[in-house]
Amino acid sequence: MRHGSRKTLYLVATLVIVQLAFLRISKLNAQSKFGAASFTVLTGQRTFVQKLSDAANMFAGQHSGKRFWVGYEFELRQGLAYDYLIVDEDGATYSSKHGRRFNRSRGPLDGGVVFRMSGEETNSLFLLFDSETQSVKAIKFVYNLREVALDDFPGFWFGKVETDQSFRFLSGLVDDDQHRDRVRESAIAVLSLHDHALGIPLLSGLVSASQPMDLREAAAFWLGQIPGSESFEALVKLYNAELGTEIKEKLIFSISQHEDRRNTELLTRIAKSDRNRDAREKAIFWLGQMAGRKTLDVLSDIIQSDEETEIKSKAVFALSQHENEREAADMLMDIARHNRNAEVRRKAMFWLGQMGDARAVDFFREVLTN
Repeated sequence: MRHGSRKTLYLVATLVIVQLAFLRISKLNAQSKFGAASFTVLTGQRTFVQKLSDAANMFAGQHSGKRFWVGYEFELRQGLAYDYLIVDEDGATYSSKHGRRFNRSRGPLDGGVVFRMSGEETNSLFLLFDSETQSVKAIKFVYNLREVALDDFPGFWFGKVETDQSFRFLSGLVDDDQHRDRVRESAIAVLSLHDHALGIPLLSGLVSASQPMDLREAAAFWLGQIPGSESFEALVKLYNAELGTEIKEKLIFSISQHEDRRNTELLTRIAKSDRNRDAREKAIFWLGQMAGRKTLDVLSDIIQSDEETEIKSKAVFALSQHENEREAADMLMDIARHNRNAEVRRKAMFWLGQMGDARAVDFFREVLTN
């Protein structure tokens, strides 16, 4: 455990009992704006760590259990494109971007109480503390939603917390290998959302560091979700750093998900000329998941000009998965008719049959007849 993280958790458990003159404290019941969850509100000019200490001391004096929630808001990064986002207690994430849903899930967690935010949809972060082990047992974050389900423990609401204080505390959790990887992964996700200058350097460092692969993959994924050229260029730099096949494949996925339009050009270069065969195949696959005529043309060119039958076949499959289904089906029919490689023609016929295009039946009849 690094010194900064140990010091933060030590403060939570050992700082002296709060001077209530600096705080406004109120209890919120089931009829309040926070719904079923009973949260004590702590506001005032105290720092985040001081409020954690206040909450820990109040909890110890009022409850016999060992776990309690701390909830707060922080300043979000500009340009986030989520319709909504949930980072769940088990490390799973559920999101929607531009109406398209994405699930990076290990299964939802059911039950508990409901915390309802007042007014418009907002962002709220919840940390489940264990007073006995002086550690964070779970992290839950919601963006652009009005309510969140939580396990049934007492809670404390801090209101708006300074972004730097939140960022530094969560960075300490990621550094602390005594916390479960699920907690550290969730912290990585939430750190990527902070409007903080150190966010992209921190994630880049985690990708290239000697950390468990799950944490490196999480950092690569969330780096690809950050809008702007700085995060894209960080992904390119990491990909070119020869970090090994497994993490390269995760970086390819993140590049494919990035909003920067240069991603198609980069994936095309990887698909056509990268020295790593597995990386080429991954780039081909994700080109097939990207909309637009340009990616169709790239896949068609690989099928026509690449020397390896296996690479050609991967491109045929990627073509069959393309969002522009009608144009992709047209290309597959042309490949099945005219490609000089018999194996590639067979693959085109097979994947065309899986697409469900109504014209495929007539095409197959024509091929069989001739």
